[in-house]
Amino acid sequence: MSVEKHMAVAKYFLTTVNAGEYADFSRWDEIVHSDYSPGEIPEKMTQDTKKGREEFRQRIAHTNSCIPDLKYVIISIIAQNDEVFVHHDVYASNKGGLYNLPTSDNQAKFLGFHRFKFKDNKIIKLWLVFDTFKAFSDWGQAIFEKNDNEELAKYMKSLVDSGLLPKSTKY
Repeated sequence: MSVEKHMAVAKYFLTTVNAGEYADFSRWDEIVHSDYSPGEIPEKMTQDTKKGREEFRQRIAHTNSCIPDLKYVIISIIAQNDEVFVHHDVYASNKGGLYNLPTSDNQAKFLGFHRFKFKDNKIIKLWLVFDTFKAFSDWGQAIFEKNDNEELAKYMKSLVDSGLLPKSTKY
C-alpha cells in the first residue's frame, strides 16, 4: 500500500471511526490488523487494554460513548514508509466514563497528534498525544490562579492517579 493510501486510512479512522456518536465501524476489519497492539500508553490506561482488533474496537466504541461529540479537525498529515503522523485539533465534551474523570458539558478544544503504524496495509499500532492541560481546563477541571501551587499539585496528582502521567512524576 502506498503512503497515500495509509494517509487515507488514518484520515478515515479519525473522521469516521473515532467520531463520537457518528462512528462507523463497517470497515473495521479491513483497516485494523487482527494482531493490533496498543502503542506505548500510560500504565493505568493499559490495565484494561488488551491486544487484538476486537479489544481495540471496544475501546474506541467506549471512547465514542464517553465523548459523543468527538471531532478531529486535521491540520497536517505526514507519512513515511509504514507510519503516518496526524496533527489535529480535537473538539470533545466528556459526558462521563472517560478515565474516571468527572463529567463536563463544556466542549474542550485542544491540540493532539496520532501516530499510526501499518502492517499488511492495516493499522497495527496507534499512539495518541494530546494537550491534557488544555482539555481539562476547558472541561473546568484544571483551573488555577497565578502561583496556586496547591491546586496545581492536586491537578498533577489527579493525572498520576488516572494513569495519564507515570507514578514517578514529581509535583
